Parts: sequence; structure tokens; C-alpha cells
Amino acid sequence: MNRRSILWGVVAAVVAVGVGLSLRAPREAAPLPPRGPAPVAPPSRAALVVTVTSAGAPVARAKVALAFGDDLVASGESDEAGEVSLGDLAPGRLRLIVGHSRHMRQERQVDLPVGSTRVSVELPAAAALVTRVEDPLGRPLPGATVRVVAAGERERGRCETPPDGRCEVGELEPGAYVVHAFTGRHRPGRGEVRLEAAGTLTEHTVRLEAGRVLSGRVVDETGAVVPGARVGSSDEGGAIVTADEQGRFELTGLGDAPVNVFATAEGFAPRHLRALRPGSANVELRLQKPASVEARVTLASEAKSLMVSVCEYDSHFSQEVCVARRLYEPPEGEVVVEGLPSGTYELVLEASGHHQERVRIQLSPDRRTDAGELSLRAAR
Repeated sequence: MNRRSILWGVVAAVVAVGVGLSLRAPREAAPLPPRGPAPVAPPSRAALVVTVTSAGAPVARAKVALAFGDDLVASGESDEAGEVSLGDLAPGRLRLIVGHSRHMRQERQVDLPVGSTRVSVELPAAAALVTRVEDPLGRPLPGATVRVVAAGERERGRCETPPDGRCEVGELEPGAYVVHAFTGRHRPGRGEVRLEAAGTLTEHTVRLEAGRVLSGRVVDETGAVVPGARVGSSDEGGAIVTADEQGRFELTGLGDAPVNVFATAEGFAPRHLRALRPGSANVELRLQKPASVEARVTLASEAKSLMVSVCEYDSHFSQEVCVARRLYEPPEGEVVVEGLPSGTYELVLEASGHHQERVRIQLSPDRRTDAGELSLRAAR
């Protein structure tokens, strides 16, 4: 998600609770004025009245924002006449953003002189999708996350279900979409839906099945519990949970396929267990003190950067997996990588214009391994 998307999310949240926000100079938002002439701007200030229409008809409850770069300057919501007034603005060029869940968002640059200015924005009609998420008994599921994905796996919107289990994603173009729904407590669900035309509202239902559970506890090398450890899995709908005061954890909403489980905690190296069966209980995740590795590096010629990786071949994924990477820019003669799990790995050194260098290393808990002096040869 880029900064512009984040800005629009902030605008939507601001409008939803009726609070104005200025990231440059926080102040209370002025209430929307009654219909009538444009507001009179104070001396040396600007004011803007935006009229929002679609097919010539006014659009109420449209979200309107003014931004300078990625900073929100002012925001509001259109009234029944499709108008919103934004006052006490600094003159200059700003970005005007106008959106509504049943219409396609529009953006343009506006130049605000001293005094009052009026502009009109026409919003093309858009399709909207309302998804109802149900539990195995057909009851509404609040707190479910719904993602609407277009062809090519591009997410077009997401929402969270309220108590009635229904939420809406708007500003959609007609076409085929895949709807994903998950709660972290149930197996993830998905469905396909086609939105036929702009200006229409389509309803769709996703029923989630009960998920399986994998539980256990997190301990250290001595068997003492590690409260507060973060535990997660490779399951697409699985959530990350926190171990309780007795080190216990419970991963819910899992499918039937084996999953990889990981645990992290401050002061310990990450821990992974692979191919665990959902439904397993009393799984023990034993954390160790982190290992580290150091080396002295010589390059045959100058390079802009040096990438240092600690990797191993993972038979489960049938590929090399790197547990840590560190970029030195510019390269340094001595390199150190910390916070590593114990085991046998390869230390991989890469620099532009040089051949890759690899050396096998054995890492032990709470110890620093010296990989020695390593030289990267120039590539011809």
C-alpha cells in the first residue's frame, strides 16, 4: 500500500467520525455551513466550495479532501445538495480528492487564490459489493476481514464485518472478482462473484467452516516457560498469537494441511518447526539464545554495497531460504550478523562486479562464530 492509499484511508476514517484533521496545524474542524453563498475567506486566506454530482444529480455523503503532497490539509463530507465547504486555507496549489463508495474516485489539482473559489466534480458511477460472512450455522460473523481481489491477484478493497456480518467494498469496476474472508478462528473462505454494471450493488455470502486448532507452549533451553512469545503459522488464514503467562499458545482457524509454525521472543533466536499437523496438542517450541557470525571481507575492486546472507536449503520448500540478510553500504572490512538460530548454514557474500563467495558455518546458541577472512574475486 502506497502513501497515497494510506492518506485516503486516513481521510475516510476522519470523515466517518466527523472530525477534521490537519497534519500541518491540528485544529477543530468547522461545522458544514448551511446551503447558500460561498464562505467569506479571511484576509490573505482561501476558501473552497466543492459541488459533487453524478450524471448531473447531487451526491450526498461524498468524502472530500485537500492534500499538499501526502499531507492532509482539510476534509469534509458533502451535504444533501452535494456541497461541502472548506475554509481558512492557505492559498496555493493543492490536490483535491473526491470519493464515494458507489462512485469512482476522482483527483485533480486546484489552484486556490485569496478569497472564495467554487469547483464542481463529476463522479462516474461505480459498482459496489456487499459481503455477508456467516459461521457454519449460517449466523452472521462480526470481526471478519473481507478482501476483494481482481484478476491478477490485485486487491481492490477490504472491509471488516460489523455485528450484522455485512460489509461493503465500493469504487469497483464491473468484472470478475474473488472474495476472501477470514477471522483467524475459522478456515478461510473464498468465493467468486461478477459485478455486471456500474451503478449496481451486488450482495454475496461467504460461509466459513470451523477451523482446526494447534496448541502447545513456548519454553527456553532449560524448560522454563517464555511468556509473551509471538507464535504464528504458514496457514493463509492463521493469526499471530501471544503466549500467555504459562507460555501456552493456541493457533485456531487452521485447515487440514501441515503447517510451519514459528515463534519469536526478545532475547532469543527465532524458532521454526515444519510440517506440523493441525489438531496437534502439546507442541513444544524450545527457544535458544541467539547465535552470531563475524568475518573479515576483502573485495578485489570497489563496489557500492555488500550483501551478507545466512542461508540453508529447505527441503520442505525445495529451495534455499535465508534466515538473515544484512546490507553494508558501502562495504565494510568486518561484518557481523546477529540474532541467528543455531544450526548449519552457508554464509553468502555478494557484491556487484564480484563472484559470489560461500562458506559453510556452524552456529551455536549464545556464541559468535568466526568465519575467518573471505575474499571476493573480481568478475570478468
